[in-house]
Amino acid sequence: MKNENHSSISPVPRYAVGVLLRDGKILMGKRVKNRKQYPNAWSFFGGRCEGNETYYETLVRELQEELGIEVLQASSLHFFDQSPAILFEVFAVTQWQGEPMNKATEEHEVIQWFLLEEAKQLPVAAATYEIIFEKLMNHK
Repeated sequence: MKNENHSSISPVPRYAVGVLLRDGKILMGKRVKNRKQYPNAWSFFGGRCEGNETYYETLVRELQEELGIEVLQASSLHFFDQSPAILFEVFAVTQWQGEPMNKATEEHEVIQWFLLEEAKQLPVAAATYEIIFEKLMNHK
């Protein structure tokens, strides 16, 4: 399901983030130690919108590049407007084709499934993860 609400080109950097959900667990990646931002922290998958891509189109492209999967179903979980620094939309990805694998070893040293309660105890990439975890607790 596409979300076109936030698809216009903006001078503010725009990002799409995907949280894969399967069997009561979420998939996260541990960022490599030499990453400029948030080294050794756990994060979700996604990246920067290119050109006039919608957030959803970016999500599909990034998850193909990073995890080797084709997104079949995703819904908007939360939109963060931290202008002028950044805009990003987080999606709950509930159906995909392919088995997720770490195709972006320059970004994540390992990927792993966690129960939500386990993930909440990890060192994460940003304070906004608390909001994402809360939204995931209420996601159906």
